[in-house]
Amino acid sequence: MYTHIKGVQILISLLKQYNIRHIVLSPGTRNTALAGSIENDDFFICYSIVDERSAGYFALGISEALEVPVCVSCTAATATCNYLPAIKEAYERNIQLVALTADQNPYEMFHMEDQCIDQIDMFHGYVKCAVDVPKVQNEMDYWYCNRRMNEAFMALSHKGRGPVQINYHMSYDLKEISTYDIEMLPVTRKINLHNENIEYNKFEKILSEKKRILVVAGLDYDLSGKLRVELNQFISKHNCIVVSDTYANIYNKNPNIINPKGLGDSITREYIDLLEPDMILSFGNIYYSTIKYFIPTYSKKAEHWQIAIDGIANDGYHCLTNIFECRPEVFFEKINKYATGKNDGIYAAQWKQRMERYIYPDLKFTNFSVIKDFCKIIPENSLLHTTVLDSIRISNYVEMAFNVKCFANIGADGIDGAVSTFLGQAEETKSLAFLLIGDLSFMYDMNAMLQHIPSNVRILVINNFAGAEFHKNFGLERIPTLNRHIAAGHNVKIEKCCINNQLKYMLATNKQELDEKLQLFIQESETPVLLEVFTDAPTDAATLKAYWEINRIEPDRKIGKTKVFAKKIVKKVLKGKSIDKLRKIIDIVRS
Repeated sequence: MYTHIKGVQILISLLKQYNIRHIVLSPGTRNTALAGSIENDDFFICYSIVDERSAGYFALGISEALEVPVCVSCTAATATCNYLPAIKEAYERNIQLVALTADQNPYEMFHMEDQCIDQIDMFHGYVKCAVDVPKVQNEMDYWYCNRRMNEAFMALSHKGRGPVQINYHMSYDLKEISTYDIEMLPVTRKINLHNENIEYNKFEKILSEKKRILVVAGLDYDLSGKLRVELNQFISKHNCIVVSDTYANIYNKNPNIINPKGLGDSITREYIDLLEPDMILSFGNIYYSTIKYFIPTYSKKAEHWQIAIDGIANDGYHCLTNIFECRPEVFFEKINKYATGKNDGIYAAQWKQRMERYIYPDLKFTNFSVIKDFCKIIPENSLLHTTVLDSIRISNYVEMAFNVKCFANIGADGIDGAVSTFLGQAEETKSLAFLLIGDLSFMYDMNAMLQHIPSNVRILVINNFAGAEFHKNFGLERIPTLNRHIAAGHNVKIEKCCINNQLKYMLATNKQELDEKLQLFIQESETPVLLEVFTDAPTDAATLKAYWEINRIEPDRKIGKTKVFAKKIVKKVLKGKSIDKLRKIIDIVRS
């Protein structure tokens, strides 16, 4: 019989799945639920050592003799401190020691609670991995606890061996921790790391049986073209679709590789269900498109395989089961050798049909229309760097040459440093280098403009005199004082604050001026160029929301009904605004 405490169940299930049998137990209250559950399970071999310092060394001896991971388990507080000498020894000699340290409620630490010390990462510098997991009280707790414990167990032998710590929080309800009322231990998810002797034929057999494979391509800058070749072959042999946003830089014209544009911002529940995969494959770095926020809804029905050159788990879709520590082109090449099937096109067609229904509302003269016009004429093989929020978001919604190299600081996704990062890239780039940036982001990093600026630099600043994101999130209707502090409203023109004799300055206040200036903007010149375009923040925000609203369509409606549905949405968005603009949008829908 086992405890019903979910966190302990996860721990025991993973110990069994990672084949960790030997556990040295020291007496105490906090680890009662664990000790009482495993001592009657024939899988485990338990040892009783009262002194935790001695227990640590005893476990070290077992691990060294058998060359297997061995656990030590104790109660909370100073008992855990006694493991330090053995853990340090294990770290220096690459021995797999697992410290299972039970813990108190962290909220009461240092507030008159007995036996409650700071145990989080208490062996810092002496373990390969230290995880701290809460009591499991909901689904998110369960996922986090499962994921973190998997990470600790994988670290035991990843890139060398060594000790780890799992610090898990327990209740002090004596009845609960001493109740063993579960006959069958629930099996929790195990994340498997594959980095050598990978049986690709076995994994291909699994893939060949899947009907709805969703490949999510993150940034993986491959100049050789091998990834493109292998990915195309994989697409031809499997029932899959590849989603790849602008900043993935995949450089592939295969029709089964699509940019999801604004789908993550406008998808309905019905379309989420229609596009549901039974397998998710991912590779590459940070993925910007907001479809990443609805993919976790598939976690209960799909599984996720990650291809990662560092072998580090990225469980953003909450259903990761396998990690392949290799280059993506290597994975697809190996899988392709065993593939014998053919893509029937059904799953891909559902995605493509959804994307073909995307339309633009009347964009007026807004940051959306400016970015759309600008991206359309960026020369091939140029470099584009964008800043956070609308610059990167909208450039993902529009078309540009497929081989434009696109970058942004989306790792931490902050406002700072865009100009400096871009100028560093431009300095080492021979082709034209474009920066698409908003007024606040530009002013935040204006000091970068004091240095020498190479002649290939082209900076497009969209100045709407405020943070448009806050007008989108809240609006003046909700917060009349929005521009005072929240949206940082201002009257600054970039021309007046940073233009020096290095730069050629141009401005545009309407579409005609923009079209004329863009033609000059993309030409080679002996000096760098800055183009400042003026728009209106509230209108920019309203237009972006109109784009989302008009594209919230249902999959089960006939095309005629979809038109009516779109008309209703447009009327709702524009309310009492110009009927001529409304007619223009309806004409787009009809076409």
